[in-house]
Amino acid sequence: MNRRALDAVAVVLCLASVPVVHRVGPVLRAPYWLDESWVALSSKAPLGALPTTTSSTPIGWTFLVWLVPPHGQIQRLIPLAFLAGSVVAGYAFGRVLGSPLCGAAGAAAVLLLPAQQARHDLKQYTADAAVALLLFALLAWAESAWSGRRAAILGSAVVGGMLVSHAAALAGVAVLAGLLVWSARRRRVAGALAAAGCTAAGMALVHLLADRPARNPALAGYWAGWFPSPAALPRYVVERLGELRPAIGIPWVLWPRSGWRRSRCGSGGPGRSSRSPWRGSRSPTGVRRHRRAAGGRTSGCRPLTWQCIATPATWCW
Repeated sequence: MNRRALDAVAVVLCLASVPVVHRVGPVLRAPYWLDESWVALSSKAPLGALPTTTSSTPIGWTFLVWLVPPHGQIQRLIPLAFLAGSVVAGYAFGRVLGSPLCGAAGAAAVLLLPAQQARHDLKQYTADAAVALLLFALLAWAESAWSGRRAAILGSAVVGGMLVSHAAALAGVAVLAGLLVWSARRRRVAGALAAAGCTAAGMALVHLLADRPARNPALAGYWAGWFPSPAALPRYVVERLGELRPAIGIPWVLWPRSGWRRSRCGSGGPGRSSRSPWRGSRSPTGVRRHRRAAGGRTSGCRPLTWQCIATPATWCW
């Protein structure tokens, strides 16, 4: 079986596993709770009123809900679709970083994540996870073989993702930073700067044209007391990361270390060096890195991807 056929089978299995692990029936029958009702009601407004009625919900998400007929709780199919998409994105992320086994591990981790079992209501939380994973997979794909087309696709995904996920802005900044650092090490700064500049301009347009008009002063005033002062920010971040432990499954201090180990999954095996990629090496892996600098294709490890993921990814769940 060739690679494309194997990946197609894996994607089908990922999609088929979602209704096995997640109880779709009860989700579609349970009544809406308060925030869900807000989203559901905003979808009944005229299409021209969505920029103001969407409020704190991304306008693209409200538009997708608006497209689904308001019959019972069938609109929850939208978050369930993004949940399935996040599993596929998890497979794609692992697949780009290494072998099909890495892809299967990535899909299983997303599918069985405790947070995925709880947050599939009519809010954009599953879109946050799906978009973040998609951006990280595209970054790894762009790192594997540089081209202007790949950089453009990555930038377009960041801008488009902001329409359905506010967390895409955080993930997008991390992705662009990783791309710039990677390109600086490969002497491709000009192309990366152009891609990052265009992406930043697109992100600013989405904020000014879609997010800012939907700002609700009453909600902003309500949530103002929940945000810390700059002096209290370090303690606040540590406390919030600690609260995420039940949803992630491991302490937050282990995330960067586990990510580093996963980033090396494609560098093991016969005839390959296990030395740190930050050190100079003339092993076969080191030769492939030099080829990558010249624009060649390689499947070596990509530690920059994992470094830019370590902190922002946690906020996307």
